[in-house]
Amino acid sequence: MDDAYQTPMSRLVLLRYDVDAYRAMTVLAASIRPTDKTAKGALFEYSDPYQYRSGRLEPSRDHTHLEDILTPTIQMACQQAPDLASEINRVAQQLVALGTKNLLGFLDVAILPIPQPGERRHAAGDKHADGDFRCRCWPHRCCIDSLAHEVQAQESLGLVMTAAGALLKCGIDAHPNYNLDRRTNFRAKIGAQELASA
Repeated sequence: MDDAYQTPMSRLVLLRYDVDAYRAMTVLAASIRPTDKTAKGALFEYSDPYQYRSGRLEPSRDHTHLEDILTPTIQMACQQAPDLASEINRVAQQLVALGTKNLLGFLDVAILPIPQPGERRHAAGDKHADGDFRCRCWPHRCCIDSLAHEVQAQESLGLVMTAAGALLKCGIDAHPNYNLDRRTNFRAKIGAQELASA
């Protein structure tokens, strides 16, 4: 397959190691041409994990893989801000609950992108003209596992988690909430008003 048609599937779906099967719907990457945005949007349109229990496959809504991937970042953030450890862990649980797709979107908005040579510079959350799945501007888009073993990726997310934890500590109800259309990743309730922010 030509490089132009190669599609990094790991950035579209994360296969969990703790499940027994997946039910997925997708177009074939080899069938997509670079300008075919409609087909690109159908790459792994859905991917549902299943576990084998009591003689049958049942849908699994657990996020064990995300818990493992975020653990080093949680530990780093708690060591740097021990007074916020409880709040940081609360934010981490909320991030895990987003699921893989929305966590990636959350990170796109939360972390400053660093485009590779030859790629256009853009603001956090901006879409790539030829599809976000080709983005190399964040370590987590190259491979979400970078959050488990790259210090720079951990530090970036750790700062976001610490800041969110500090808001919780101050009594501000802020929680991760990724909005694709607005390109925001937090909702905060201040008094009677609820705000979306990035």
